[in-house]
Amino acid sequence: MKFSDASWNLLYYFVMTIWEVSTCLSHPWALQLDYFDGQPNHSMTYSMKYVYMVQLGYYLFSLAALAFLPQHHRKDSAIMVFHHIITIGIVTLSYCTKYGNAYDTSLTVSQ
Repeated sequence: MKFSDASWNLLYYFVMTIWEVSTCLSHPWALQLDYFDGQPNHSMTYSMKYVYMVQLGYYLFSLAALAFLPQHHRKDSAIMVFHHIITIGIVTLSYCTKYGNAYDTSLTVSQ
């Protein structure tokens, strides 16, 4: 069970990291010195919106799995539930306020 979970997470994070780096570097603000200039009014491309939706779906699923599936219960489940709730809040807030470049970069770095 642990090997299959770890393999799934490795595949997911590898694919998401490649997708997020390519999404981040495809924007004109990615390599500028005035990175937050014009924030929060940067336009969000479809690829950024898809990254948001996939990440939000992943964290919602992980939260539900940790909270309701007994086979996913671990010693740090309470901390992981708290982590997923905070992450869902950050993803939702940055999407609603159009702070996409800050979110995209921080998500790419944290992967």
